[in-house]
Formats: sequence, structure tokens, C-alpha cells
Amino acid sequence: MSHQDADHVGFVGDVLKTMAVKRLYIPWGMAANPQFMQRIRPNLNQTQLISVRAGQTIPGTHLKVVHPFTPGLGGNEDSMVLTGQYGGLQFMFTGDLGQDGEKKIIAHYPQLRTDVLKLGHHGSKTSSAPEFIQALQPKVGIISAGRHNRYGHPNQETLATLAQQHVPYFNTQTNGMIRYRFRAHHPGYWETVMKEDAT
Repeated sequence: MSHQDADHVGFVGDVLKTMAVKRLYIPWGMAANPQFMQRIRPNLNQTQLISVRAGQTIPGTHLKVVHPFTPGLGGNEDSMVLTGQYGGLQFMFTGDLGQDGEKKIIAHYPQLRTDVLKLGHHGSKTSSAPEFIQALQPKVGIISAGRHNRYGHPNQETLATLAQQHVPYFNTQTNGMIRYRFRAHHPGYWETVMKEDAT
């Protein structure tokens, strides 16, 4: 769980209720958030709740945690940020982390690079600092934002940052579902699937 916002954890109770989940990873400090704990506590059962911080790895995966550096209650600024290699590409997943947090990451990990960057906060201008994009040098950006969303995501400022730094991107609004398919020891490829708009 990247952080406590409903659009990121809203159905975790249903997942825990219907699936056997061994471990649930959350950012450092979020277990002290009473709203989040109220959402999951009735269905935790045998699930181990694990808080992680920058510098740790997620056992059994290729994922390393590069944020948070300090404990928080699970706000955007506390988002868990993960990086790892899949199918020959380095991926980074940023939750809703804002620009201040992004700058802390590159200050702490100056050699950090990524091939694929899942942009923070659905392409909002509160994330994707130009310095962050420049430091990471992504080859592809991914923006997850609903069609006709009331927030106007992605923001034109963010799209301008990507254009200025020559980073092509996929956007769920125009590309639909996005997948990177790969097999061991084979180059991967991107797939997109657009569903018809129901409105």
C-alpha cells in the first residue's frame, strides 16, 4: 500500500476478506493512522502487517524501498516509493509523493536511474519535479489518471516537463490499460487496451 488515500487502499479490506494475504506492506508510520487501521483491522486475520522505510527491500521480490525516510501517518508526503528491475527494465513506482519528497530521493540516491517512471500523483503538478525527471533519466513515463477526472490530471505543467526532457509517456486516459509483457531472458514489449467509454 503506497499510502492511505482511498484511491490507493480503498478496497484493501475486501482483498483481505476474500484472499489469503500473508504480508501487507505499508510505509513507515502508517500503522499509527487510526482511519487506515480501522479499515483493515477486522480482516487482518493471519496477515502480517509490515512497515518499510528507505533502504529496505521487499523479500521475495526485486523491489527496493527508496522512500519514506521518516515515519508519517500515510499522507501523500509519506508515500512508499519502490524501484526494481523487471524484464530488463528498471521501474519506479511513486505513489502520490510530491516534489519535496522526490528531491529528497535524488539527494539521498544521486546515482539512482530508472527506465520506466510511474509518475507521482496521477500526473499532478504537485509531483514530477523537473530536477527529479532530469536526475532519473527515464526512457518512458506512465500516467495513471481516470478519464474526465475532476482534478484535471494530468496537469499541463507535468506534460510540459516530460516534453522538455524528451520523455515519451503512456496515459491511461488515452491508452487504456498498460502492460509490459516479458519472459525470462527475452526482451519485453508494451501492450495497451482501450475500453469503450461508457458515457
